[in-house]
Amino acid sequence: MIINNIVGIIILSIVVEKVINFLKGFKKSKFSSNTIRILSLILGILLSYATNLGLLTSLNLIKTPTLFSYILDMVVTGMIIAQGSHLTHDLFTFIYKSSKDFKN
Repeated sequence: MIINNIVGIIILSIVVEKVINFLKGFKKSKFSSNTIRILSLILGILLSYATNLGLLTSLNLIKTPTLFSYILDMVVTGMIIAQGSHLTHDLFTFIYKSSKDFKN
């Protein structure tokens, strides 16, 4: 289950990256970097919510599910998705290596 969610987050990160690049093509002048960040964040959170994909829940970091923890999970996952595929890949590589070291 964790692997499926991680793959889903990476795929959504790629989707956000591609959608933002697609939107950039419609405007002759460049978007400001803040506008791009905000659009990416909104899209990441919406995709996290629409797919019900929560990283904190997947990693069993939320012990008692509440409305606040659900919203927090969607926002944190959306923020990770919004950063794009490169950062997301680096993050999950780090998590994998850390968990492997922790088990040994």
